[in-house]
Amino acid sequence: TPTHTCTLFPYTTLFRSQQLLHRLSELMPEAIEVGNLRLQGLSDRQIAKRLGVLHTTLDYRMKKLKAQIQKEFPEIFNLFL
Repeated sequence: TPTHTCTLFPYTTLFRSQQLLHRLSELMPEAIEVGNLRLQGLSDRQIAKRLGVLHTTLDYRMKKLKAQIQKEFPEIFNLFL
């Protein structure tokens, strides 16, 4: 029944979120750190410097990551658009 679907939705979303975090760490181990640094207000140039890479390298990696995540997790990715 629809009630069961609504009750299960938060658990399904939590599971997919956990899958997403795992996949992020597989594709780009520093992805979680990048996200945390962005939440702290650091610019991509500052983040790249902290990671010890060029900002163009970070930009390239993030674009590749975004494209892959969008393919694998469209239902989660589209929440943030």
